[in-house]
Amino acid sequence: MHRATKAGIVGFAAVSLLAALISCSHRPAGDSTAGTGTLSDSDCRARLEGARTIEIRRAVIALEKKYAVYSDGVRVGSVTGRVLPLFGDTFTMSSLNGTPLLSEKEVKRAFRFSIDRLALITDPNSGREIGFIAQNQWRDLFNWGIVFHVYDLNQNELGQARQQFSFFLKESSISGMDEGVLRPEYTVKELFRPFQKTYDISVSSGPHSVSAETAVLLACIEDAIWSAKHGKSPKRK
Repeated sequence: MHRATKAGIVGFAAVSLLAALISCSHRPAGDSTAGTGTLSDSDCRARLEGARTIEIRRAVIALEKKYAVYSDGVRVGSVTGRVLPLFGDTFTMSSLNGTPLLSEKEVKRAFRFSIDRLALITDPNSGREIGFIAQNQWRDLFNWGIVFHVYDLNQNELGQARQQFSFFLKESSISGMDEGVLRPEYTVKELFRPFQKTYDISVSSGPHSVSAETAVLLACIEDAIWSAKHGKSPKRK
């Protein structure tokens, strides 16, 4: 009887801890909009585009695939995604008020031998098509990675995101096209946080060919691909 009681206590504690972690996943650590009042959709977009540092957080234990987005420490929005192999992946960035700002939807896989995936970028409010994101992979003896090419509707390349995967933390760079030359605009680094995936995006000064909203979407898509590659894909909605 005594052993059974102890086992029951241990089991209850384990279940309680798991429930607490899942509950926390809906409000990432440090989630705060203190001092900002109610940010309008335009304020959220302006803060993001003017940020020096952007942070993206996703709980490791979560009931849905959702990323919290922070601009210089202030939460400005979120990214939600669905992974549907038969119909294509889709990711949407929304403001703090829940208004969709930018959407990316996969439209074709392997549409040519050098490209693994093609997605369309749209304005969810107006339905206006903005451009495309094409994806392919590279690998050598010790590493592998993904390259995303960002195009406008006329198929002019605006920039590239190149990520290198290793056994530990990940890092990627997002470069914009400037008169045919790629120049670094964003650096994405994974930070170690218990029970939470966190990415820090350092933003370079000057005008950018790749918007901050697009850079955030790319970082979230890269995280989802890495998670699926290692068999730790977040729960689907």
